[in-house]
Amino acid sequence: MTQIRETIESLCVVLKYNGIAEITAETFRQAKFDNQDTTKPMWFTLKNLILWLEMTKDGITVDFNREHGNISEELPGLVRYCKHGMFSIGYRVRSFFALPENMEKLNGSREILLAIGWLMAKENLIKKFATRVKRIISEDLPFKKSCCAGVSLTENALFSTSHSRVTNENERLLRLIEEIILIKGKINAAFRSLLAAKNEYSCVLNRIHKATLPFPQKSPSSSSHLSAIDVYLLYHEKELIRHQERLEHENVYLKSLIFLMDKESSFWKWMESTLDAKLRRNEDSEEDEIQESWMGTTWMK
Repeated sequence: MTQIRETIESLCVVLKYNGIAEITAETFRQAKFDNQDTTKPMWFTLKNLILWLEMTKDGITVDFNREHGNISEELPGLVRYCKHGMFSIGYRVRSFFALPENMEKLNGSREILLAIGWLMAKENLIKKFATRVKRIISEDLPFKKSCCAGVSLTENALFSTSHSRVTNENERLLRLIEEIILIKGKINAAFRSLLAAKNEYSCVLNRIHKATLPFPQKSPSSSSHLSAIDVYLLYHEKELIRHQERLEHENVYLKSLIFLMDKESSFWKWMESTLDAKLRRNEDSEEDEIQESWMGTTWMK
């Protein structure tokens, strides 16, 4: 029981890191027993999961945080969105589409949990999380946007001449050609400046490598000198602290993802037990209906 809880907690960490949902393992556990208090967060989790899969279909990087505000106003539209999204993907469970959309009856959290499990299995979600892991710290120095503050590539900036004042079509075409030639010259000058800056950067980088050689190697495959980003972080304490916090956050995510991948089979067994609980509930309901019908028939006689 402890193992499955740790597995679900790891899943919650992975979902939160990818901006899908801030949900707890206890919410998943309560949803298994069809607790009404977990219906809303389960709907939000399913909605964000569908949205995340749509937005990352073409390899787009997504970073969004879903707030659970105004739930009472958004729930009907949210439920319809989830039902439409699941149907378009291929989900055909009638009991899911029969769930109410109003606020009067907030049941069906177990049904939503099963829909989430089906979607995770169909889309191979855990593997998708693993394939999207990227290196967060580059060896290059941080890029300063202030260096390009005065550069504008909009149409108005490129063609600033007011052509409306030029009535002659030939004269307007001549002005346009002159502007193109001017822009081409500016681009060539910018490329020459960029090449000179790159050469200067290479010389500085070479001096850094020589000055920090030899340096204790972090691993057999690592360099025997400090990189430019190493020296930069040692000089800028605030940036170093920020990178450390980011790495710690990334390590927590990667540990949770590895644990989830390692214990994935136990998660699917837990989902199977959730399905069994639903089937047992349906059987009990059918038996109760038969008994009530039989008692009603006996009373009539």
